[in-house]
Amino acid sequence: MKKLMSLILVFTFAGGVLFGSLSGKKRVNKVLNNKPMLMKKREPLPSLNMPDNHPSFPITIPSWESPRSNSGNFTLVDSSTNGFGMVVGVTRPIITIDDNWFFVYRQYAGVEGTTHGQLGGAFSEDGEDWTSYFNLNANGNPPWGGGGFPGDGGAYAQARYPSAMGNADYPYAIWNEYTALGGTPYGGHPYYTYDEFEWGGGSFAYPLEVDQGWDDIPKDLWVGSPEYSTDGSEHYFNVVYNDWTRSDRWLFHSEAYQDGLIIFGEEIKIIDEMNHLEPGDAGGSYNSSAGISMSNSGHGLVGLIGLFAGGLDDLSSVTNYHTAIFKLTEDHGETWHGPGSDAPPYYQPNYYFIPDNVWLHMVANYFAPEYLATCPGDTAEALTDMWTYYEFDMRVDSEGNPHITMEVLPCGENYCYYRNSDGTNIGGGFYHFTIDKDYIGNPGFVNTPSGWNYSQILDARESWVWADPTGQSLIWSTQGQIAISEDDPDVIWVVSDQMVQGPEGGNYDPADPYDCDEPYEVFYESSEDILVFKSTDNGATWWNPLNATPTPDPIDWMNGEECPEGTITGMCSPEEQYPHAAHWATNDRVNLAYQMPNWYHNEIGDMSGPDHLNRVYAGWAEFTSNSEPPYPGGGASSSTIDVANQAGWNLVGLPVEVEDAGYETLFPNSVTNTLYAFGVGYEGATELALGEGYWLRFDDAGSNELTGGTVDNLLASLAEGWNLVSGGSNECGIDDPNGIVVPNTLYGFGVGYEPSSSLQPGSGYWLRTSAAGDVTFTSIGAARVRPFTDRMKDANSISFNGNAIYFGVEVPDNEKLSYSLPPKPQAGSFDVRFAGDWKYTENSGIIELMNNTDMISVQYSIKDGSEWILESTSGKVILNGNGEIQVVSSDSYSLHKGSVSKTPETFALHQGYPNPFNPETTISYDISNVGNVEIVVYDMMGREIKTLVSGYHTPSTYQVVWNGTDNRGKIVPSGVYFYRMNSSEFTQVNKVMFLK
Repeated sequence: MKKLMSLILVFTFAGGVLFGSLSGKKRVNKVLNNKPMLMKKREPLPSLNMPDNHPSFPITIPSWESPRSNSGNFTLVDSSTNGFGMVVGVTRPIITIDDNWFFVYRQYAGVEGTTHGQLGGAFSEDGEDWTSYFNLNANGNPPWGGGGFPGDGGAYAQARYPSAMGNADYPYAIWNEYTALGGTPYGGHPYYTYDEFEWGGGSFAYPLEVDQGWDDIPKDLWVGSPEYSTDGSEHYFNVVYNDWTRSDRWLFHSEAYQDGLIIFGEEIKIIDEMNHLEPGDAGGSYNSSAGISMSNSGHGLVGLIGLFAGGLDDLSSVTNYHTAIFKLTEDHGETWHGPGSDAPPYYQPNYYFIPDNVWLHMVANYFAPEYLATCPGDTAEALTDMWTYYEFDMRVDSEGNPHITMEVLPCGENYCYYRNSDGTNIGGGFYHFTIDKDYIGNPGFVNTPSGWNYSQILDARESWVWADPTGQSLIWSTQGQIAISEDDPDVIWVVSDQMVQGPEGGNYDPADPYDCDEPYEVFYESSEDILVFKSTDNGATWWNPLNATPTPDPIDWMNGEECPEGTITGMCSPEEQYPHAAHWATNDRVNLAYQMPNWYHNEIGDMSGPDHLNRVYAGWAEFTSNSEPPYPGGGASSSTIDVANQAGWNLVGLPVEVEDAGYETLFPNSVTNTLYAFGVGYEGATELALGEGYWLRFDDAGSNELTGGTVDNLLASLAEGWNLVSGGSNECGIDDPNGIVVPNTLYGFGVGYEPSSSLQPGSGYWLRTSAAGDVTFTSIGAARVRPFTDRMKDANSISFNGNAIYFGVEVPDNEKLSYSLPPKPQAGSFDVRFAGDWKYTENSGIIELMNNTDMISVQYSIKDGSEWILESTSGKVILNGNGEIQVVSSDSYSLHKGSVSKTPETFALHQGYPNPFNPETTISYDISNVGNVEIVVYDMMGREIKTLVSGYHTPSTYQVVWNGTDNRGKIVPSGVYFYRMNSSEFTQVNKVMFLK
């Protein structure tokens, strides 16, 4: 697709005009950090620009290979006289109720006397076969609809910003007219109509008033966003409008309803822009149009993206961030509220909003630390701020919880950025935000069950770097529409139009690896498509998107081919733009509409897609398998990772995408048949998979260079307990939105297990979870991990070859798993731990050691002032203060305080306490003679579940804790379990009951 690309977009507010530097036809990496305003999307005066013998722009409908589990199915419904009817995301042009579909749009009305069209509607019972209705805004006096330029006191109408709503009986269209009446510059006048013969009847009422008092005072109501809800007996209709003269947002709530006829009440100032927000002016506003959403539970929201008063100069008493601002209802829109006067001090009492701690968390954890300067003349800068743009959506799910999508850019002091200049991800894109409504008045920590939760839906770096034919970045036009499953509120859909960048062509300059100066012709096949994103966990993680309309640009720009003459843009590519999703979806399907410009029929004289005649499409996307390629995908970069290894056993991973993932190909210096994965114990393997960790043995230290496709983010499905994992092509953090990762349990392997705070490319790691679920290993930082308090920093410690374990410290029950250790490494490796796979013991304990040398260095630090005794078959050592000793290597050691009770006279295995238990039980046992002792847990079938103790003991009384897990760290089922103690002269069995 032939696009005009600019290096830097500079915004000016004079006259409300946005200028772009078009020289060089380069892509856009950054924009000035000057808090750009949203310009009102008004149509210019009509100026038909169409050649007498223009070519016919082909009708484009995506085709799919059949059968395919993921696909799109769309139908050309009609033509729209221009595209301005669908350019604002808060309008709702398509609804689906049961099997009924209704779609409204700016219907084409011919070229004689008009380029603004009329109100069109279309009905379908299956989303494939459509019946079009014409001139729904026709009114006998004056003769509205059907054409005419604006003027003559508003004698003609063209149905601006139409939306649809409906109940089980009737479909509705709602819009506003540009009348130039009423004492305001534009005279925005809201109307609605409905099919008097019910769904599919085809007989629409003359336009009816939304605002019964429109003539009372000067009003200018534009861009209506409607919503319908019902409690099963009563019908509720709400619609919110902007006022382009008074600047505030105004809501109309139904007061009466009968047989399709709605009587709306008086206008309600729902958002006071002039007093509460940074006010706009004739040029534009920092506050978007308002949107509304409602569920049949009566819960709903109305809101916008905006800036509180004083925020422009960082002087707001509420927040200086450009954020989502909204109100809630619990009674179908009869009353609306913010947190109230008793809200926490960081809230504005009239409105809820996404608070500062969310944005600070995002800057710290999702954004790259700095913009990298890789292009000539570029300058690096730290990324310490953010700005949200104006395309957004707000919806409530069936339980009334809010869901918000927004465009977010990382910012430095001077610029905001779409991506690094080397093309890598920087953190910009569409984000999803949600919170349990029960906690919205006083949220907990970010990304916790009681707090605001957010995630990146879409990395938009390969889309927003492109400009449209007017020079504006696509950030000003790409939508992020929300739909929510009626069957499961955790299934969230987002529909977005994004540039799908084509591959680099033959004219690609290898001396310009960062695409600093590449012309548009290089990226042939590039085109805007509709991408469908799906989450099955309430927006915590997202499937790779389905390209529902894969229609690449057919022009071979690389070899000099051009579009046929007849366009003012030089473009002829199939561009799917401005999608709108119906509010309610299913678990597998989302319904939507979009439009495509006819580049040979320009209506207004400007060059953007909406300035042309548009074809409007409707249909659905079926998405049942998370098997699509990642986005962005075109022009994917490659990485070469140098993976070092030590002699002996190593934990390794695959950090790049490769065709041959065999271990002998990737690591030719490894020992044959020594690759092991972890499942039900260690399992032999021959190939490595992304996101998985493996044991692999090498005879000698060395390194290997692994080259392949760059992996930025990895979604990993983890089992409960211990998992072997690996990250991507860069240093990775853990994005754990559901809080399943046990803090402090990420371990690499060097001289034994070594705790780690991040994942290095090419290395494998152990990671423990408290439940099965998904996490993401992301190169943008360690986002969304539970906070951790280190209880060992003041504990006594003893280190074997530098590997420390701890004793003499108490740990709260809910934190004990943070001090558990992974399964023991392969034979021949080094390892040290307390019996039961623990990193600490409160009092006495058995130390289990894996070591291949005769002597071992032991360092100790006794901080509690006590005397401790370390014993093995070779003798005992008294430990106090700090020191280092050499001891004879042994399989196990006994550690206990010097002031111990008298030696037990007999062996004994005591009953675990508590019993039954959850989450853990403590088992005491007495040892009367030196020797090796083993305590093993078995299930009712006699299968070994967990080895609790195995090693040398001196006479004493001991305790060991069983936390209801098996040898891989997985929680066992509820039931009765036996535990048996064996020594050379004693055997005893007891039983305990574990309750989940």
